[in-house]
Amino acid sequence: MLRGITHRPRLLLTSALSLLAIAVPIATGRLSRAADDEQLSFRSGVSLVALNVTVTDGKAQYIPGLLPDDFAVYEDGVRQDLRFFASSDVPIDLGILIDCSASMRTTLQTAQEAAVGFVRVLRSQDRAAIIAFSKGTRVLQGLTGDKALLEAAIRSTTASHVTPLRDAIYIAIAEMRRQRLAYTEVRRQAIVVLSDGDDTASLLSFDDLLDIVRRAHVGLYTISLRPGWRPGWAQGSTPSDYEMHSLARETGGRVFFADDVNRLAGLYADVAEELAHQYSIGYVPRELDDSGFRRVLVRVVGRADAMVRTRTGYIAERRTAGAAIARRQP
Repeated sequence: MLRGITHRPRLLLTSALSLLAIAVPIATGRLSRAADDEQLSFRSGVSLVALNVTVTDGKAQYIPGLLPDDFAVYEDGVRQDLRFFASSDVPIDLGILIDCSASMRTTLQTAQEAAVGFVRVLRSQDRAAIIAFSKGTRVLQGLTGDKALLEAAIRSTTASHVTPLRDAIYIAIAEMRRQRLAYTEVRRQAIVVLSDGDDTASLLSFDDLLDIVRRAHVGLYTISLRPGWRPGWAQGSTPSDYEMHSLARETGGRVFFADDVNRLAGLYADVAEELAHQYSIGYVPRELDDSGFRRVLVRVVGRADAMVRTRTGYIAERRTAGAAIARRQP
């Protein structure tokens, strides 16, 4: 039997915000030429701004084979020097969130099969965690590369109760953060959320969650089940749709809509394909004393057709800022 870890956001919010407020653990190093790619030889030291970058052409096809010199990165309009670069060979950590509210009763089995298919395409170096949310948020399986454990966790889900969507995303970010602090290897992190309705039970407000997202560097991908959905309805059609669009835009992720549960497998495959084609880049900010939101812009040099998607920026803080954030919470 699987053991779920139930989290109560009201009790954990202050401590988790303090944890997430600490600057992303970073590395210093030098770019060195490798046979197939340019990678960073790095060691712990200062705070690196890590970016997961998706690059497509005018036909929405992924552009492979780019090198560090192909990227220009700006922070608040000032060009930055890359300190880390890697392409699709970076291991991936995924948080897979499954809506188990009562409204999912008729579709949960199909959703389970789609999520199992998603897990099965993970590479040997990738890991995933399974998180279910309904009355509470439960980490059914922590990060692992064992696909049998992941499939068992997915199939153990049952539908009941309400939809604490924001709380579940917050718990997933905290779980990813905990894992990042525990390991020294570079891993790309993303959260994939499946839900069929509006948030009906979260204790966390959208503004609080947005603040947390801007302190993390995890891409957010949401898959929304919306019977009767048609193109053009997505933007702002419901409060949760608006929130998920905003969070995906902030993190460089994407929002997907499905009018039929049978489309979920294809949408999970789309997410997997994007993650497999991303670039991971990082830089050490030239100015480390300023706090507040810093806007990030990434361009591909010499490719007018290149469309770049990554997080819009991050909140830079001094080490003492975590306490100030905690004090703002009720």
